[in-house]
Amino acid sequence: MNIEETRDQKDTSSKSKTHKSGSDEELFPKSLDTGSDSPKGNEAVGFIDNEEIHEDKQNIPKNSEMSGIFRVSKDVSDDPEKKITMVDFAGQYSYYASHQIFLSPRVFFILVLNMEKKFDDKVGEEVCCQEGSVYGGWTHRDYLTFWANSIHQYSSEEAPVILVATHAENKTEQEVEEFFFDIWKTLETEDKSLQGHLDKRRKFAVGFHDSQSIEKIKESIVKVVQNLGHWGEKLPYSWAMFEKFFQEKKKLKIICKEKLMAFNQALPQNIKLERVEDINTMLQFFHDIREILHFNQKLLGGIIIIDVQWFADAFKNVITDKKHAEEDLYQHASEWCKFSENGELGDTLLSAIWEMNNNGYMEHKEKIMLYMEKLLSRTSG
Repeated sequence: MNIEETRDQKDTSSKSKTHKSGSDEELFPKSLDTGSDSPKGNEAVGFIDNEEIHEDKQNIPKNSEMSGIFRVSKDVSDDPEKKITMVDFAGQYSYYASHQIFLSPRVFFILVLNMEKKFDDKVGEEVCCQEGSVYGGWTHRDYLTFWANSIHQYSSEEAPVILVATHAENKTEQEVEEFFFDIWKTLETEDKSLQGHLDKRRKFAVGFHDSQSIEKIKESIVKVVQNLGHWGEKLPYSWAMFEKFFQEKKKLKIICKEKLMAFNQALPQNIKLERVEDINTMLQFFHDIREILHFNQKLLGGIIIIDVQWFADAFKNVITDKKHAEEDLYQHASEWCKFSENGELGDTLLSAIWEMNNNGYMEHKEKIMLYMEKLLSRTSG
């Protein structure tokens, strides 16, 4: 399953790729394998007024942190390219809980299905490593409704889905149509509102070496992107300063909201955000595009995670798949088995997992756990 972010942001997965173009007519590159893995130019297209930035810049010391932020912000406005960040989700069931980190309201999806598999056949235990889990014995139809419900619940009720059915080289035209009809019928039976994510113009059957169908999928992506309400929207140019601030501080992993407020106070008068409501709106936007994670709620409101991939990795290390865990956790085998079977995670095991990775998780242990509890409560709810 692929998730598509339709606004300029950094890659959120080691498997993600960013594609770019110079115009709306050429929104997608000729090859899916081209593009920068670390977009730099257009992080906030449409945010900046160059003249106003130039005027404010006169009052900023050349070697200050703010000076660097203004320079980058000016460069941002000069880049006409638009970008799409693509994230490929891991298939093992252990990682499903962390997927919602990237299911935001500002995305569209490509759902890929294998036409060689019958919907009512059980998925092999070895495929998603779901032995002993609630997913054990699930059919391909169960997984179809699972992903549709996940999109509906954690992204938005209108998020568009592009359907791609593979192995079309072995299917007749009638068999392909029956396959897609079964998808519509399945979602109608589950919850008719799920069909709202689909469109008959966004279904594609792809065979081996089928370059023509791949080109049609690219064209469909362009149309979907251009029809999203937020694509090309103009945002307050001051937000580019905050985006750069988050990027500059990313090595800290987590910051307190007070640090952000202090940064805001240091901005020139006509750029700073005057009201707390404005700051929360800005934070919500960057949360929605997963530049950061922030929940404006009790206990969490003062915490901003500014390295989302780092947090996802902390999450992943705790709920890691059995095959990945056995190599590293043999010294805590009984505790891990207890956690795997009933979800009871002891402090000793958690510390062992995070200390083993040595990525600063122990330093932020309590804050990470608060966010994990929040996300897991959304999953179970």
